[in-house]
Amino acid sequence: MNDLEAKKAHQTDKDSKAAYSVVCRNIVGGLPFGVDSVFQVHTRLHYYSAVPKLLWDVPVERKIKHIWFNGADTVQQVFCVMADTTCESSIAPVLLAPGEWSVDAVEGRRLLSSRQFKVEPARE
Repeated sequence: MNDLEAKKAHQTDKDSKAAYSVVCRNIVGGLPFGVDSVFQVHTRLHYYSAVPKLLWDVPVERKIKHIWFNGADTVQQVFCVMADTTCESSIAPVLLAPGEWSVDAVEGRRLLSSRQFKVEPARE
Protein backbone atom coordinates (compact mmCIF):
# COMPACT_ATOMS: atom_id res chain seq x y z
CA MET A 1 0.00 0.00 0.00
CA ASN A 2 1.46 3.36 -1.01
CA ASP A 3 1.19 6.61 1.02
CA LEU A 4 -1.86 7.87 -0.92
CA GLU A 5 -3.75 4.60 -0.46
CA ALA A 6 -2.90 4.56 3.26
CA LYS A 7 -4.07 8.16 3.66
CA LYS A 8 -7.37 7.42 1.87
CA ALA A 9 -7.94 4.28 3.97
CA HIS A 10 -7.25 6.20 7.20
CA GLN A 11 -9.47 9.13 6.14
CA THR A 12 -12.35 6.82 5.12
CA ASP A 13 -12.08 4.90 8.40
CA LYS A 14 -11.92 8.12 10.43
CA ASP A 15 -14.82 9.77 8.57
CA SER A 16 -17.06 6.69 8.43
CA LYS A 17 -17.71 7.05 12.18
CA ALA A 18 -19.70 10.24 11.45
CA ALA A 19 -21.41 9.10 8.23
CA TYR A 20 -25.07 9.86 8.90
CA SER A 21 -27.84 12.35 8.15
CA VAL A 22 -30.56 13.86 10.33
CA VAL A 23 -33.46 16.30 10.25
CA CYS A 24 -33.26 18.77 13.13
CA ARG A 25 -34.61 22.10 14.41
CA ASN A 26 -31.28 23.93 14.56
CA ILE A 27 -27.55 23.82 13.91
CA VAL A 28 -25.56 24.85 16.99
CA GLY A 29 -21.78 25.10 16.84
CA GLY A 30 -21.82 23.27 13.50
CA LEU A 31 -23.74 20.28 14.91
CA PRO A 32 -27.42 19.26 14.70
CA PHE A 33 -29.66 20.16 17.66
CA GLY A 34 -33.27 19.07 18.22
CA VAL A 35 -33.04 15.88 16.14
CA ASP A 36 -36.40 14.13 15.83
CA SER A 37 -38.71 12.40 13.37
CA VAL A 38 -41.85 14.42 14.24
CA PHE A 39 -41.99 18.22 14.06
CA GLN A 40 -44.67 20.91 14.43
CA VAL A 41 -45.62 23.22 11.54
CA HIS A 42 -44.16 26.74 11.71
CA THR A 43 -40.70 25.34 12.56
CA ARG A 44 -37.56 25.94 10.48
CA LEU A 45 -36.03 22.53 9.79
CA HIS A 46 -32.49 21.63 8.75
CA TYR A 47 -31.17 18.60 6.90
CA TYR A 48 -27.66 17.85 8.16
CA SER A 49 -25.57 15.23 6.37
CA ALA A 50 -22.31 14.32 8.06
CA VAL A 51 -21.15 12.21 5.16
CA PRO A 52 -17.61 13.08 4.02
CA LYS A 53 -17.07 14.08 0.39
CA LEU A 54 -14.42 11.34 0.16
CA LEU A 55 -16.97 8.69 1.22
CA TRP A 56 -19.56 10.04 -1.24
CA ASP A 57 -16.92 10.08 -3.98
CA VAL A 58 -18.31 13.43 -5.22
CA PRO A 59 -15.87 15.54 -7.24
CA VAL A 60 -15.13 18.86 -5.52
CA GLU A 61 -16.56 20.88 -8.42
CA ARG A 62 -19.93 19.06 -8.32
CA LYS A 63 -22.80 20.26 -6.16
CA ILE A 64 -25.04 18.26 -3.85
CA LYS A 65 -28.71 19.14 -3.92
CA HIS A 66 -31.23 18.65 -1.11
CA ILE A 67 -34.75 17.94 -2.35
CA TRP A 68 -37.57 18.37 0.20
CA PHE A 69 -40.81 16.43 -0.39
CA ASN A 70 -44.26 16.50 1.24
CA GLY A 71 -45.59 13.11 0.22
CA ALA A 72 -44.85 12.84 -3.51
CA ASP A 73 -44.84 16.62 -4.06
CA THR A 74 -41.50 18.41 -4.42
CA VAL A 75 -41.60 21.48 -2.15
CA GLN A 76 -38.02 22.77 -2.42
CA GLN A 77 -34.76 22.00 -4.22
CA VAL A 78 -31.62 23.72 -2.93
CA PHE A 79 -27.88 23.21 -3.14
CA CYS A 80 -26.59 22.37 0.31
CA VAL A 81 -23.90 24.34 2.08
CA MET A 82 -20.79 22.15 2.01
CA ALA A 83 -18.07 22.00 4.65
CA ASP A 84 -15.23 19.46 4.87
CA THR A 85 -17.39 16.70 6.33
CA THR A 86 -20.93 18.08 6.27
CA CYS A 87 -23.65 19.27 3.94
CA GLU A 88 -26.57 21.32 5.33
CA SER A 89 -29.73 23.03 4.10
CA SER A 90 -32.94 24.28 5.67
CA ILE A 91 -36.58 24.78 4.77
CA ALA A 92 -38.54 27.87 5.81
CA PRO A 93 -41.47 27.44 8.23
CA VAL A 94 -43.92 28.94 5.70
CA LEU A 95 -43.24 26.01 3.33
CA LEU A 96 -44.08 23.34 5.90
CA ALA A 97 -47.53 21.77 5.98
CA PRO A 98 -48.77 18.75 7.92
CA GLY A 99 -47.87 15.47 6.25
CA GLU A 100 -45.35 12.73 5.67
CA TRP A 101 -42.12 14.41 4.55
CA SER A 102 -38.75 13.32 3.23
CA VAL A 103 -35.55 15.01 2.13
CA ASP A 104 -32.98 13.53 -0.26
CA ALA A 105 -29.35 14.44 -0.84
CA VAL A 106 -28.54 13.89 -4.51
CA GLU A 107 -25.57 14.46 -6.78
CA GLY A 108 -26.75 14.45 -10.37
CA ARG A 109 -29.09 11.46 -10.51
CA ARG A 110 -27.37 9.59 -7.67
CA LEU A 111 -29.11 9.37 -4.27
CA LEU A 112 -26.55 9.91 -1.48
CA SER A 113 -28.84 9.88 1.57
CA SER A 114 -32.48 10.27 2.52
CA ARG A 115 -34.52 10.92 5.67
CA GLN A 116 -38.24 10.64 6.37
CA PHE A 117 -40.10 12.65 9.00
CA LYS A 118 -43.57 13.84 9.90
CA VAL A 119 -44.91 17.38 10.26
CA GLU A 120 -47.95 17.73 12.52
CA PRO A 121 -50.39 20.60 13.05
CA ALA A 122 -49.54 22.98 15.89
CA ARG A 123 -50.75 21.79 19.27
CA GLU A 124 -53.39 23.91 20.95
